[in-house]
Order: sequence, then C-alpha cells, then structure tokens
Amino acid sequence: MRRFILGIALLPCLAVTAGASVVFSDGNFAAGTWSAQSFVTGSGYSSSSGQVGSGGNPGAYLSVTNTLSQTNTAGSTEHLSTASVYDPAVSGVIAGLDVSIDYDCLTCTLGGMGYGFALEQGGNYFVTAQLGTGSVSGWNSNALSGLTSASFSEVFGDDETNGAINPDFSASGAPITFGFETWNASGAGLFTDTAGFDNWQVTVNPTAAVPEPASLALFAAALAGLTTARRRFAQSRTKVDYPKLVTFSLTALLAAVTHDAQAAEYSFSDTFGPSGPTVTGYFDGNASGNSITDLTYISVFINGVPFAADNGNLFSDSWDIGTGSWVTGGAVVSFDGSQNNFQFIDVNYPTDLNFTAYFYSISIPGKESEAYGTDTFGMGNPAQGTSAYNWTVSQVPEPASVTLFGVGLLALGSLRRRRAARRIAAAGDRADVTAIGPEPPIA
Repeated sequence: MRRFILGIALLPCLAVTAGASVVFSDGNFAAGTWSAQSFVTGSGYSSSSGQVGSGGNPGAYLSVTNTLSQTNTAGSTEHLSTASVYDPAVSGVIAGLDVSIDYDCLTCTLGGMGYGFALEQGGNYFVTAQLGTGSVSGWNSNALSGLTSASFSEVFGDDETNGAINPDFSASGAPITFGFETWNASGAGLFTDTAGFDNWQVTVNPTAAVPEPASLALFAAALAGLTTARRRFAQSRTKVDYPKLVTFSLTALLAAVTHDAQAAEYSFSDTFGPSGPTVTGYFDGNASGNSITDLTYISVFINGVPFAADNGNLFSDSWDIGTGSWVTGGAVVSFDGSQNNFQFIDVNYPTDLNFTAYFYSISIPGKESEAYGTDTFGMGNPAQGTSAYNWTVSQVPEPASVTLFGVGLLALGSLRRRRAARRIAAAGDRADVTAIGPEPPIA
C-alpha cells in the first residue's frame, strides 16, 4: 500500500471540477456604467444614449438614439457594460454564451433600429449577426444561446466586419467586456431612430476545469518513477527503500517542471549598461525551441515602475525588415535574445500613435533594444539606450506544479519520520530483551 502514498497525495491537485456559470445583467442602466464606441461608413452618423427612469420592462431602461444626416451612410455603436468583465485565464475557458435583451421601438423609420450582442477584447470589438429589428412599439424579448467565439466577427473602423477574425475564448485570451450593438443605415433617406433596451443579460458558461499540462506531466512522471523504482527493487529482491523511491520520483517531477514547453508565464529582464535603466516584465506565450510566440498578458516595468494603468494588457508588434516599419502581431521573444523581434507598447500601435511608453528588442546589430518613457520613469523625455543583450528570460512555474512538488516533499518527510519512529521502537524492544536476560533452565 505504501507504494501508492505519493500517488494518492497528488490526486487532489488533479481533481477536475466543472466551472460555475457567471451571469452579467443590467435592468437599470445607471449613468456612468455604460460606454459607447461608434463605427461609421460614410459620414453623418451619430449616436447618443442615456437612462430613462420609467417606462421600461419594468422600471428604468436605456434609450438609444441614432441619427443619419447624410445619404449612403451606415453606422453601428457598441455599447459596453463597463463592469461586465470576464477573464478566461482566471475564471475558465468559455464554452458558450447565453444572451438576452428586451427591445422597444420608440421612434423608428425604415424598418427600425438593428441590434445584436457585442464584446470588446484587447481593444478590438466583436459583434454577432443582427439579433433583431423592428418598428413595432412595445417591449419584445430576444435571446440567443450557445454562442461561441465563431459567432462573433471583428468590427473595423469603417463599420465593416470580418468573420475570419474572432475573439479568443481560450485560457490565453485577454479579459472580455460584454455589451450590445445598435445599427442603422440611411440609403437614400435621412432619419432619426430612438429605441429602448432593457433586461440585458449575458451568461458565461465555462468549460470544466482541466489540469494544467505541466501538472499532468508531473503526475505521470511521479507514477512512472514509482513503478520503475518498485520493479528495480523487486528484481533485486531488496526491501524497498521508500525515501529513496520518493526522491527518485521528485527528481522526475522537477525535470517535468523545467522542460514543460506548453503555454506558460514567463518573466524577462534587460539591463541597459551599468548606469542605464532596467526593464523587467511578464507575459504568457508558447515556447518552441529557442522562441516564444503568441504573446499575451504583457506587463512591463522600467526601474520597477509599471508602464501604464492597463499593465498586463499591453500591445505587441513586430518589425518588418522589408518595409522598415512596425506591424501588428507576429512578436517573437527568444530565450537567448538572438531572435528577439518584438515591441511592447501601451497603445495599439501603429494605428494609434499616442503612446507614452514602449520597450522593443530586435536582433539587428546596433539596434538591439530600446526603452522609451516619459518623466514618470526617470529616463527623461524622451530617453533611450542600446543594450548589449544583457537579457534573461525564464518560465514562471505554474501554481499546480509548485503545489505538486510541495506535496512530494511533504510525502518524503512523512515517510522518513515513520521510518525513524520504527527504528526507535525496534531499538527499544531489543533493550528490553537484554535487561530481562535468558530464561533459567527447567529443573
């Protein structure tokens, strides 16, 4: 039975539990709790919204007015509930969404105002197909269930959508803010539509929690170590030395932690000479050989000061040698710095040029690394420096990996204490026999 002690101790760390659904809802729409972002084709589109205290379904509701003052114009507005934020990395991978909303056409022309559901992730907006429209007055309830990432398409600056670009519902996806969309197009007519919205709700259904890849590898390594050592001792007909057995398994566990190449968190540091700034930070990514790609959850610090208020969700770019410019996506970090091609920045550059801080590292002689920051960072404005690849990057152990390793150490300590107790007890028995002496011969 003792050969299963470590395996049994590790099992609770790998327990699979179903994630609980998370519900976001609003039937009040208080001022300051919703934001709006509009996208326009042509010109002459505007949108406004605000809470109306009565007349909803029931009580207060959100009134939205879309105005088209030019012909051949289309516009959409993404209304976001600023408090309705879900982080897949923390709360679980999203298996599906169930959504519902009530709609009332208050002043509608040409078929009424179109509407659907929307979300924002990493500064990008995504919408479903139009949920409904209509010019009939009176509250109507509409709902959709089982929405997946593929149910949403990205919205671009000219009110166009691209169904090939979807939000990321996986554990590596950035936090998501939920809301809904309103939409109008003028064609040859000019008009103003006003509609009411109430009882907005989004239910997030996470997938069942699955053990981290490294945790599974650790557990498998532990069992493999136990089995191999047991067979070896059995073949030699030697009594099993359990402390050595557990030590053997822990060695395998540590190797699994060190060599795990799945998606993980990494820390980095780059020092700009003896008197220059030190840039540190964290990111999530997928390692393959010397390179780490698919970078998310990026945080950067200059001399210990965070880049921006949204540190943890910084943007990443890569340098296109052919055009000599930065392009969105494609960032690569390498363990030894020789293949670095990334820029971490606090805006969606180059679309947005209003940045306040950035850090880049490129494998081009004379332009290896550069850090820029406002006076907040004590670097001057601007300030920069070139690094001689004083660069380090390493994986941050997953919480479950650390837990498993700690459980293994506890098991080792427990086995050693039990063995020591048995030795003390055996020594005491021998002492008692010596004190009593041999029995006298029978007369």
